Amino acid sequence: MLNQLIILIGYFSLGNVQNQNLLSRGTENQNIVYKLASLPYQFYFGKSENKDLLIPTLLAVCYENQRNLEILLSEINKVQAN
Repeated sequence: MLNQLIILIGYFSLGNVQNQNLLSRGTENQNIVYKLASLPYQFYFGKSENKDLLIPTLLAVCYENQRNLEILLSEINKVQAN
């Protein structure tokens, strides 16, 4: 079910700035961009089929959207620091 939701979020945000902005509404750690970025790293980047779902969605969410990109980069930096 989570995989289908990830795909839906990708289509929802693809080329739509208003929808992208909706995904970053809320507090810093309680918005959809944050939740996507904080999915288990090993599960979503370790398995090819899961990577094929998450990476295109992250690209659609962050494409030409500085706020979403900053949230994503912040979470990536936290993972790298650990």
